[in-house]
Amino acid sequence: MPSAHLLADIGPCDDNGYLLINGLSAVSVPLNETRRFQRTLQDGSHNFVFRVTNDGRFAWKARLRLIINRVTYVDEEQAGDSFLFAGEVYNREWQCQIVNGEVSEFLAVQPA
Repeated sequence: MPSAHLLADIGPCDDNGYLLINGLSAVSVPLNETRRFQRTLQDGSHNFVFRVTNDGRFAWKARLRLIINRVTYVDEEQAGDSFLFAGEVYNREWQCQIVNGEVSEFLAVQPA
């Protein structure tokens, strides 16, 4: 069965970053660390969600690169101020369709 190769570079994030693939936790990154994650994606639909939480210490940052078959589809680096707010400060979602081992569609999902 044809498949595609996913490479995800996550972090550094402040405080914690989480990558979910098809609703399941794939990898998490603690404060200021980085992780590289690889997975085979079978033909079909795939959903990626990247969330960053902050403990309320004024600033936050989020960093994610999603590369499929050596093509970069997501290259996000965001930062902001949360002042004393503690909780989720970054949440983005993307949908991808793999056909015959190749990306046929890759879309950012607009927040509700």
